[in-house]
Amino acid sequence: MPLMPPPGLLQPHLCFRDLHSALLLTPRHPQARMLLQKMVAQAQQARQDAEILAVQGRLQHALQHINSAIDNNPLDPSLFLFRGVMYRRLQEFDGAVEDFLRTLDVVTEDQEDMVQQAQRQLLLTYNDFAVHCYRQGAYQEGVLLLNKALRDEQQEKGLYINRGDCFFQLGNLTFAEADYQQALALSPQDEGANMRMGLLQEKMGFCEQRRRYVGFGPHDGPLHGNLGPTVSCRQFQKAEEHFSTAIRHNPQKAQYYLYRAKSRQLLQNIFGARQDVATVLLLNPKQPKLSLLMTNLFPGMSVEEVLSTQVAHLARLQLEQMVEGSLQAGGPQGTVG
Repeated sequence: MPLMPPPGLLQPHLCFRDLHSALLLTPRHPQARMLLQKMVAQAQQARQDAEILAVQGRLQHALQHINSAIDNNPLDPSLFLFRGVMYRRLQEFDGAVEDFLRTLDVVTEDQEDMVQQAQRQLLLTYNDFAVHCYRQGAYQEGVLLLNKALRDEQQEKGLYINRGDCFFQLGNLTFAEADYQQALALSPQDEGANMRMGLLQEKMGFCEQRRRYVGFGPHDGPLHGNLGPTVSCRQFQKAEEHFSTAIRHNPQKAQYYLYRAKSRQLLQNIFGARQDVATVLLLNPKQPKLSLLMTNLFPGMSVEEVLSTQVAHLARLQLEQMVEGSLQAGGPQGTVG
């Protein structure tokens, strides 16, 4: 049943404004005070009805009731805060942001708890809106929203992770790396941040490899056997560094060792390349593209023979140390939802 304003009041928000102005001129006016009290009481009842409906999951109906409450008492900041939460749950993010900002505008100095609630809800709304944009492929819009959230909150790792994800999709890998690093500075053992950093470093390593022939001209030739020009050697070194960083963040990811082994082979670091191949065999002997590299680095040897070598023994020890160190450091923590 739709809520009705007090008898004869078809525009309660205008009536409230007039009553409020009248009482400023004549604070003891009995009829004005009585009518204002009636409107405030109706607003409180509408708020209670909205809370019950919200608990039942009937958010649209709750929104109708809280709208009526605001019409009858537009100076109560808690009503805007409540409606903002309803808008956020309904993913009507623009309305939610507007209501939380309105709450902060209306709230009084002695309502510090409500200020903190509104600020927190505003932060969560910016984050939720950014996640929604990300899922729609609107990555730049997601960055802008998370910039707003991070202006007022620099201790939430999830905000940095989410903005880093947007930068990653935009191809701004340096910015993505900076955000993942910030998230890890806040929570070094966060599983999601470490996983993302590993994927990012993997991609950055590939980017360096693709630039390995920069410097070749029509008359250029190899300077060091198969290494190509000096600039190519530097690119492989950078690629190796990226893959090594990826391994530090996710030491049980077999493909990172495989990619580093290829870079090390091209850098003539044969021992390091063999150790990486042995690590891949320990983690995932069926890793794609492993057989050709194993044939080049361990010619004529079977998997069992490779795993019985001193190189494999050293690889096993180092892998166990890295994994044990990762587990002892702590478990993953939650992120902003």
